[in-house]
Amino acid sequence: MTPRAPLSPPGDIPELDGKVWLYTGAEGPPLARQQAAAQAYLSNRGLAEAGRAAHAEVEERLRRRIATLLGLGPESVALLSNASEAINLVVGSVPLVPGDNIVLNAMEYPSMVQPWLRWASRGVDVRVAPAIGGDVPASSITDLIDDRTKVVGVSHVSYLSGWRHDLTAITAAAEAVGALTLVDATQSLGVVRVPGNQVDVVISSSYKWLLGGHGLGILVWNTARRPLPEPSAVGWRSVGEIFTDDRLERYELHSTARRFEVGLPSYPSIYSLDASLAWLLQFPPEEVEEHVLALTGRLVDELSERGWELLTSTDDAHRAGNVSVRAQHGAELAGELAGRDVHCWGGDGRLRFSLHLFNGDRDVDRLLVALDSMRGPVPSDPRRRGGAGVS
Repeated sequence: MTPRAPLSPPGDIPELDGKVWLYTGAEGPPLARQQAAAQAYLSNRGLAEAGRAAHAEVEERLRRRIATLLGLGPESVALLSNASEAINLVVGSVPLVPGDNIVLNAMEYPSMVQPWLRWASRGVDVRVAPAIGGDVPASSITDLIDDRTKVVGVSHVSYLSGWRHDLTAITAAAEAVGALTLVDATQSLGVVRVPGNQVDVVISSSYKWLLGGHGLGILVWNTARRPLPEPSAVGWRSVGEIFTDDRLERYELHSTARRFEVGLPSYPSIYSLDASLAWLLQFPPEEVEEHVLALTGRLVDELSERGWELLTSTDDAHRAGNVSVRAQHGAELAGELAGRDVHCWGGDGRLRFSLHLFNGDRDVDRLLVALDSMRGPVPSDPRRRGGAGVS
């Protein structure tokens, strides 16, 4: 069988020359075109007012690109500093009283959990659906939803196990009681399709599967499903017109998701993400998803045959770009692999391999050869849960 080749030509990502990059669940590699984007930002800064107009043009183009990925309109997109800020703005917009509840699950990243835990001391019940190994069946979540549920928060794809949630089933159960669905697409947007039209709010980081830079978070509010709320913070960017005669007495928020933007965004990050999305959108999303699922499907089979304890599902419907295995000394093993120019994430009792459109079968081959030449799987405590460290 002919090896599956990367979808992209190697010259698009020079940094990968000689490397196997399976680190995208933590950080994507830089694209060649992002150097030109950074230079364009700096050049435009030197144009004074015309430069600001150029920044605004790139910003609006980026909103359109993000909206295209989610099947929504650009008016639904807010550009913030990071995904954690986006989650906190959503949390601050939801009216909660004692007796209400929030439904999460055991495979969540801390940033989805911590803002809600602040409400636990105020009488709000934070419910956590259990996991079965690395899996979280939709019923584990939907069984916790009742008429006092205000928000169901879920990562489309788990950073821990790579489990891809059934958003259709979860959203239907939330919608039946009027609960808001908050989806963190950080581990899916850019590699598998995200049904933005099915959920209320999508948030995402930009420096992982979207291959952008740091300093930019995405908040997408689906106004077709739920009206825009009054945000918990307001600044000059939140307001439609700031130079009014009565500006010391009143303000009027933007009618779009831009009402969540308090001040100027990180324009270097906007230029970087605009460049990476222009590149990503060259590839049909269904083709990217099929390519990645074929690679991760092969990898889970190969790792299982070698005796590694998988956290990731073998079912294509519940898998995306991340493949995780239990490894007690995951950080140490990841360091050894990096010494062989095979880059993955290790820690918290696991190893995680992340495959994107620029990966191919030869990357999987090099990983497996490296693993086979090392110590092999290390026994670990199957009771470990949760997520420590930045991943």
